[in-house]
Amino acid sequence: MNTSNKPRNHPELLNARLYLATAYASLYIPGAPSQENLARGNQAVAEFKEVLDKDPIIFAIDGIGSILFQMGGQPLIQEIRRVQDLSPKAYSVEA
Repeated sequence: MNTSNKPRNHPELLNARLYLATAYASLYIPGAPSQENLARGNQAVAEFKEVLDKDPIIFAIDGIGSILFQMGGQPLIQEIRRVQDLSPKAYSVEA
């Protein structure tokens, strides 16, 4: 996947970052142990995190939750708590 034109120079382009994160996530194959596959999953997580750092929008939260769940064993609850800290009223989870 050619990522030479990544939206790094324009952090305000959240839709572009979401699209890129979703593209990486769609390339990830759950359970495939190759380094290339793990790199795709980690790239998706990194892009979703960058979006969350700029604006904790629900699509990014869903995306990162989905890819972390598929990758298995990732610290999903820690990420949920981090997102809640960004916007506690909008994303509160009640037990």
